[in-house]
Amino acid sequence: MDEIEKALKAALQREPAPERFLDQVLLKAKLRPVRGTAWWRLPLVRWAVAGVVTVACIAAGVSEHRRQERMRGEQARQQVLMALRITGRELRSVQRQIVRTNDKRGDHR
Repeated sequence: MDEIEKALKAALQREPAPERFLDQVLLKAKLRPVRGTAWWRLPLVRWAVAGVVTVACIAAGVSEHRRQERMRGEQARQQVLMALRITGRELRSVQRQIVRTNDKRGDHR
């Protein structure tokens, strides 16, 4: 392990930069063409996209809420209609029993 550490220490030892290294780097930096910022990276565009996404999410949420409310309303309507059918059937059954009872007694009203 000592040999590895020594080799690593030697490989990572600080060396001075070659002469004129800084001048060469600065020259290459000056020769590189200056590019403008891409339009999609502009803060205004980013905020606009964020706004559009937010509005779309809100619209989708409102639409889904309305759809669920319509479904609940339709389910309630179906339950009321079923209750009315059952009530009507039961009332007709009771009415028939009353008529039969009156017929047995001889009451004819």
